[in-house]
Amino acid sequence: MIGDDGGTLAFDGSYAAFEVGGLYVKTEGLDESQPEILRAAESRDAFLENVAVTKYPYIPDFRDITKTGNARAVVTREHLEIAAPGLRADKVHYIVMLTRNPLANVISRLSPEQATMQFIYGESIESTGGNPDEAGKFKRVVFLDPFLAGDRLEHALIFYDIVKRNGIQCYLANTGHIGPEEMKVTLRQSLAAYNDLVRTQLRFSPEGDCLGYRYPIKCDRANLDQMNAHRLFTDRELTRRRVEDFFRGRRAFLEEFESRYGRIPAPIRESLPYE
Repeated sequence: MIGDDGGTLAFDGSYAAFEVGGLYVKTEGLDESQPEILRAAESRDAFLENVAVTKYPYIPDFRDITKTGNARAVVTREHLEIAAPGLRADKVHYIVMLTRNPLANVISRLSPEQATMQFIYGESIESTGGNPDEAGKFKRVVFLDPFLAGDRLEHALIFYDIVKRNGIQCYLANTGHIGPEEMKVTLRQSLAAYNDLVRTQLRFSPEGDCLGYRYPIKCDRANLDQMNAHRLFTDRELTRRRVEDFFRGRRAFLEEFESRYGRIPAPIRESLPYE
């Protein structure tokens, strides 16, 4: 892992992270399923924020979120075994965007145009780490970054140019819940999907699903039966209502966005459905 929180994607397709001395990690529910991060958060020089502490012998209890789920740790790179020695990648091959949307697949293939539009929509669910008072509510924030400054459309077109020019493959990963029953996308399922991706064991549909995303049709380690959201929505009327409501939100967002930043080029704008 080169970085965790921020960095720069350059025009030549390289990447440079910001965090030189340490990393800022979320510790809500941290357990043995993420052993490297757990060991780093329990190291003597970790700085903990909003983390519950047990009675004597006073040790961190990452499972205890009764006070708040917005718990963090600052850990040094030297104590995080998965941290790379350097802060730079000469070439980015994949970009995996994260969302939390029950209508989205565990992982979907995106074209450069779709990836750009997805970043503009910035669709996800608010977490306790962002705004605890709004946790669990759907949100749309351009580039998933509330601190983004300047012309958002200009940012999007620069991103599109970098992805297109360097042949970077883009994907959308759902790390929240999936399907009408909002089944949790487990860490094991996510890691299996990413493992299949980098080993080129994932195959995607030639056509898009109801949201326009190309969905997995073949995998190795991931559970294919639980990867495709549209297959889990067996009630057609429920699916129609959910998708219609979702598109209504997209249309309202597009109208506001373009009124402020100008018209999005048609090949990008029309790459993902909104009606």
